[in-house]
Amino acid sequence: MGRKWILIIPLLAACDRLSFSGKSPEPPPQAALYSVAVEYPDDYDWRLDPAGGNIAADIVCYRDSVEFLRIGTDASGPVGMDADMHHLVDGHLYSDFASDRGETAVFRDGVELFRYNGREMVCGIAVRDTSVFTLCCPRNGEGWTYRHNGKVIVSSENGTLQSGLYEDRGQLCFSYTEPIVAGRQHVGRHYFVSDGKDSLLMIPADVSSVLAIRRFDGRINYLATLRYMKGLVWQQGNRAVVADRSTESASTGECGFVVAENSLLATARMDDVTYFWDCGNTEYSTTPHFTTDALCDGKPYLCYASSLLGICQMITVHYKHRDTVIPPRYRMVSPNALTCDRNEFAIGLNDCNDGYRPLIIHGRDTLRFGFNGYFIGLDLP
Repeated sequence: MGRKWILIIPLLAACDRLSFSGKSPEPPPQAALYSVAVEYPDDYDWRLDPAGGNIAADIVCYRDSVEFLRIGTDASGPVGMDADMHHLVDGHLYSDFASDRGETAVFRDGVELFRYNGREMVCGIAVRDTSVFTLCCPRNGEGWTYRHNGKVIVSSENGTLQSGLYEDRGQLCFSYTEPIVAGRQHVGRHYFVSDGKDSLLMIPADVSSVLAIRRFDGRINYLATLRYMKGLVWQQGNRAVVADRSTESASTGECGFVVAENSLLATARMDDVTYFWDCGNTEYSTTPHFTTDALCDGKPYLCYASSLLGICQMITVHYKHRDTVIPPRYRMVSPNALTCDRNEFAIGLNDCNDGYRPLIIHGRDTLRFGFNGYFIGLDLP
């Protein structure tokens, strides 16, 4: 297997320049960057969080460095500050909130779109004209529900999602597993859902567990382990290949798929390294002891941020098959604060040498902000 190793070169702490490996042509004009941040009162130390998350804060949206939306939050709602409750889609902020009254409400730019009974968390969202599709999980208990403008399309009381919500060939898709052995989420019947219609996947009898499922360009793919062979197997339609023979002696976890490089890439955490590889077994990976902390999905290029065993020191962003080493003075707070398009990447950070004030590195620009808080989402539509 041909391996492409990503070399990460440390910088001195005093250095405050971005270090690039490889050469690139003059970049084209930058696209508009949308970002969403949590802003706390100036005198509040959110890193220690003495109020235990019950402090009033604002959710603030920016276009480049210009604020265009501000929503107040507190522990009782109607909009929370949890990063997983906010989704940037085409320059708009979609938020969900589960109230103490047992309801879930979904908002667009702070204006309520719909609400329904049940306390759920939005795990995936897609917007088509005036239709909002949400893939939700209950905040207490098992199962999931797929909704259109809050109305149930299909649901499962004990199923486990095997993917988020994504689009393939114009259809909204996801997959799930219904357990047939109590307490073992990977053992069961596996289903694929396309535009609200589910179908049972025929899994060979020698498969011991299915770890990830995703359709790409109309073909079902899944990562699995076999009963009588070590390592991972990637089933690509009717074709099965050994995903990576190095997994035969490695501890494997956090498996999945990501769309990039005009193809489907598989990814897995093996011991202390994160691996990516394509259907031709061309491999990309972080160097030993570096893990993937943030990953862009459905973008034109493989783009991810990695750090030393998740300590968030010496962050490196891999994009267009080259590395950008972020100076050690910067920290990444939220894994959602990373995005890219065909021209550049953008990452939200905090500066340890400037009172932990937030900033965004966007292509050739560094945008600095004066508020007390951090970025929880970026989007280059």
